[in-house]
Amino acid sequence: MRPRPAYTRPVAAQQNGTFPGSPREGATVRPVSIRPTVRAVLTRLEPTPALVINKINDVVAWNDGGKRLFGPVGMLDGDPPNITRYLFTDPRAREAFPDWDSTVDASLLQLKRAACPETDQLVAELAASVGPEVTERLARCVAPGNRFGDVPLEHPTGGSMRVAYETMDLSIVEPQYLVVCLPADDHTRGAFDVMAQTP
Repeated sequence: MRPRPAYTRPVAAQQNGTFPGSPREGATVRPVSIRPTVRAVLTRLEPTPALVINKINDVVAWNDGGKRLFGPVGMLDGDPPNITRYLFTDPRAREAFPDWDSTVDASLLQLKRAACPETDQLVAELAASVGPEVTERLARCVAPGNRFGDVPLEHPTGGSMRVAYETMDLSIVEPQYLVVCLPADDHTRGAFDVMAQTP
């Protein structure tokens, strides 16, 4: 079966530079641009789950493997999907990521590395909706943080998995990162194989 093209943030959401219905509705943003070669890499990685994120953890593109892994736990919901917002505001996140503290701290380290007006806007939005925990955690993030590692994931069909990830910098034109996910144990390897057979 020929792999389908990678998914990207809906074009309709980019009209007039705003994202209707998003917590950032009314904010001016640039349309997402994914290089054709990056789209091709996402497609060629199938069935390995892969995502492209930007500097503030918006998920701007993903392949079928990424959709099968993260779609059922809600991480690709939202317009645009944002990993940090998901972790703090979606009740499913604490169930999906048992080591929630380490997972959310890793996402905040990415924001700290970005240190830009968009980061400040996202942090202010989250602080207003969930309280001071966001800014307090961000202030405690002092290490540069790893762009690789592994996390436990509770998946509706895959069960208790351990997912390894590797983050590769694509920032030639746009500040974007390719996140590739791999099984970190035998159970997860089998779960990945089963999910790969899912249409």
